Amino acid sequence: MAQYVKPRAPFRMKKQVHLLLLATALLLAVQAAFLLGGTVRKASPTLPDGGPNALELLLKKQAAEKQEENDPKPEPAGPEAAEPAPSVQEEAAEPAPEPKPARIALTFDDGPSAYTSRLLDGLAEHGAKATFFVLGSRVSGREELLNRMAAEGHEIGNHSWSHPQFKNMSEGGISGEIVRTADAIEKACGKRPYLVRPPYGDVSAVVRRALGEPLILWSVDPRDWSLRNTDKVVDAVLSKVSDGDIVLLHDIYSTSVDAALAVLDRLAEEYDFVTVSQLFEEAGTPLAEGNRYSQAGPRTAAQE
Repeated sequence: MAQYVKPRAPFRMKKQVHLLLLATALLLAVQAAFLLGGTVRKASPTLPDGGPNALELLLKKQAAEKQEENDPKPEPAGPEAAEPAPSVQEEAAEPAPEPKPARIALTFDDGPSAYTSRLLDGLAEHGAKATFFVLGSRVSGREELLNRMAAEGHEIGNHSWSHPQFKNMSEGGISGEIVRTADAIEKACGKRPYLVRPPYGDVSAVVRRALGEPLILWSVDPRDWSLRNTDKVVDAVLSKVSDGDIVLLHDIYSTSVDAALAVLDRLAEEYDFVTVSQLFEEAGTPLAEGNRYSQAGPRTAAQE
């Protein structure tokens, strides 16, 4: 009698079983990944596809990202914290130098000239200020010098256009000389002069009627225009100068510029060198229109 033999499962059935087992394994892996809070795959330039440990590395990375999400974030800094603390404490402003026992105003007529730049250098080295009574006819081509005077704190005054003798002119002619010069100076440096020094110190009644500005003369005249000798000019200044004086010099002579620089050296310990306006301000004497001034006197008690 023939023996019964159980028929084999078809090959197709075995293949389906294998596929089912593989799908089950993948499903379990997906569920494990979701339990860790991540996704099954996240594109990463450092995690290659495939390989025996790819899934393990992916799960570790997702676990680390989940932990990072759960960590507390630092509070954002407030407006005060956003500003960096200064690394170096700001230095206190330097106090103003103590005033010298006395002060004078150096004034220079008839410029500017080829020597004015050297004079400005010397004034800057000494921390000194001066007043320049400028001729209007000498402004053109020297605008840079006038701008430097103004920028460095010097005072610019009006000395007429062509240095005429006002006593031979009408009121209209006198006024025209001053106005024309004031226009030229203002155009050159942006500042209109207020102080006037009439040529030759002429402050006659006609001049006063023609002009409304303060008229500035001098109290020390070393006659530098006549001597043309540096040492003699220096001696003439030093023998006469005192607190509140206005010194007359001319920056159109090399010897006068040399003398002025020597005076700065000789008087630096005792005198401050200031502008005419500052000289009278410190003396408590306001400059009034139409009045003449030649000496200011010492500082008032309030200014000392």
